[in-house]
Amino acid sequence: MSALQAADAEPGLRESADQDETDRAGLDPAKQKALAIPAFRGVRVQTLSYVEYATGEKKLYDVKVDPYELQNLASKADPKLLDQLSARMKQLSSCKGAACRTAEDVPFNLPWHFSIREFYAARRSASLEKFKET
Repeated sequence: MSALQAADAEPGLRESADQDETDRAGLDPAKQKALAIPAFRGVRVQTLSYVEYATGEKKLYDVKVDPYELQNLASKADPKLLDQLSARMKQLSSCKGAACRTAEDVPFNLPWHFSIREFYAARRSASLEKFKET
């Protein structure tokens, strides 16, 4: 019995299925798999949210500037930053017990040249210039 089936077996442990879950249940397994969210791992440090999917896709958001996580900054970010975030995520996903507390308490120092706020400021400035031209 899967964990999901076990949760369904005990009333009150799982919320009722959403319409999309109900609709998906009627599809053949290949289509269900195509619609599934791929496995992922992520980490949040300071104002950043970083996620890596099993497909290889990476997402990076500044949740202070972009709380709804609409602007993926991973393609524009410094590769060293992405490497740091990936290493921290892997460290936290493989630790156990007290080692996790130690790992999560290590300060995360953003590279001095990394500033998403500067990125957004430049973007706003460019948008304003474009608006003035019209």
